[in-house]
Amino acid sequence: MRKAGVCLVAVLGGWLVAATAVAATGNQIEIAVSSDPTVGETYNVTVHGASRGPANAWLFIEYSGCAKSFAAERRLAPKKSFVHYRVNGSFVRISGWASNSAVLDHACAYVVANGSSATLAHARISFRIHH
Repeated sequence: MRKAGVCLVAVLGGWLVAATAVAATGNQIEIAVSSDPTVGETYNVTVHGASRGPANAWLFIEYSGCAKSFAAERRLAPKKSFVHYRVNGSFVRISGWASNSAVLDHACAYVVANGSSATLAHARISFRIHH
């Protein structure tokens, strides 16, 4: 069976949104970052999507950029740079983040099969932290 992928980046209502879907599996994940993240202030990152069954949604926030795979992301990410959630069906999860530097930051999200590191869907987005 062939997988079809879609990628979209847009600014909607003050949120920077990146989306990707793996249509053949029914698993998908999207990332939205609140507009104009500022040094020292909490900003929200939302992951939303769907899983066809029990899975895990992972969100990594990285100054250095997203890794090439979920397995590499898990291996390289500092402990305070990620969150994960158990999901089953449609989901929306919001987490608060803060930065002490004005940099280009990156959010990397994955839907991963339970009990493995098999990636079912992923999304990536870059955004600027302002003074």
